[in-house]
Amino acid sequence: MRENTNGRLQGSKYDKILRENMQFILPGIIEKVLKLNIVKSAELKDKIQITRQKEVDALYMVTDADGVSSILQVEFESSNRPKMHFRMAEYRSMLHQIYDQPINQYVMYMGKVL
Repeated sequence: MRENTNGRLQGSKYDKILRENMQFILPGIIEKVLKLNIVKSAELKDKIQITRQKEVDALYMVTDADGVSSILQVEFESSNRPKMHFRMAEYRSMLHQIYDQPINQYVMYMGKVL
């Protein structure tokens, strides 16, 4: 396998070295660089795999009167959802990865007035 010093192979090489030595280097980084006073830790799995397909209520590429383009997402909710901000953050992250444009999000509450 040919090494590409400016690309993915080089990065993978460094990632592998860092992962293999993380238990030795991370305590120093946490204390000296991040300035955290950690008294207990537990390593979690380093692979994060989630396959998501989301359907939003309204999604448009819009351009305002000043000529600025952005993604407009509107969600309509008929009940109060205490964790709606997490859902919107997930949408925002996915939209940013796909479109790499400014994103404006709105939740329109259409339920009973509390």
